[in-house]
Amino acid sequence: MLRQRRLMSPIWLVIVAGVLVGSGNSAATYPKALHVVVTAQAQTDIVIQLLPNATGGYPILATQIGSVPSSGALYQLSQVYAVYGYMPQKGTQITSSYTNVSSLASNRVLFSAPIGFTGANFTYYAINKYGMSTSAGIVYITVDGSAVSSPFTTSNENWFVVYDATASAGWSATSIGNLNHFIYSDSIPYVVGSANTARWSFTAPSKFSGNFERAYNGYISFWLTSFAGDFTTSVYPNPKTFVALTCATCASGAGITLAQRNITWVGDTRLFNFTLNEQPINGWKKDPKSVFLSWTTPTNCDFFNVLSGLSSVAIYPDVSTGQESVGLDDVRIVFGQTDNSVSCYP
Repeated sequence: MLRQRRLMSPIWLVIVAGVLVGSGNSAATYPKALHVVVTAQAQTDIVIQLLPNATGGYPILATQIGSVPSSGALYQLSQVYAVYGYMPQKGTQITSSYTNVSSLASNRVLFSAPIGFTGANFTYYAINKYGMSTSAGIVYITVDGSAVSSPFTTSNENWFVVYDATASAGWSATSIGNLNHFIYSDSIPYVVGSANTARWSFTAPSKFSGNFERAYNGYISFWLTSFAGDFTTSVYPNPKTFVALTCATCASGAGITLAQRNITWVGDTRLFNFTLNEQPINGWKKDPKSVFLSWTTPTNCDFFNVLSGLSSVAIYPDVSTGQESVGLDDVRIVFGQTDNSVSCYP
């Protein structure tokens, strides 16, 4: 049960799981819980360092687990390991939300990956004398560094080809060059066999939507190849959208789209790899939502916000005015190794 205590100051304090926290303060006084990315293999134990961030110089008093992973198990560190670094590492299991991380563990916990582990995540909060972080830090545990991927091993994974109509992407279990089990564009009417009047795209399924904040400074990559089409005399000139990342809820619901607009592809088999940050060298542009305005370089927080509320990923291999047939394989968003978007965290 939550208990409130009235002190001499006008700030109300609440005891949550044994930690005294406050209310009624400005957001600048609350700590932040930064997102964490780690890798783990099946049947291994790893120690995870949580990253509470002191805002305004106010020391972190505690970290608290917000949710436990759906795969694997989470543990406190044993006292002997937390203090002296001696085995065993594993302490008591954390089985419920709002469990404080042991004060001896220096904001560390242990994760035990099960047989057949493919990935998991859990959340945590940071607490200082004024209160709890307003949003949870997400701990992503991955086997290969990918936040999400579509290798198309057994199906089209619910990818669509979007044009005048929308249809499921075709799927092939064959291997062609660097593509091995892939999707292709022939499944949609009005694309192959007729002249294009609008550009079509491969559009990702719902698993590519959600919170991918920690992919900042990571990358999106995929393989493309063509099977038919004129990629010499009929190519649309740049700038044209080649990859688009959209957050429909950003900018108070107005939405933000970031795109790669200066890519030259002539139907060859190629691995594309685009770094996910706002640096001009990486080529991302922000959609002005008006034909009378120029596309501009996004800000750090534009990029952070789009990744945190990603609602659509679209790839536009339709680069010519004529008909074409295109294959797509191994689409993935990969976590970044560093995160310099701390100022954009809520």
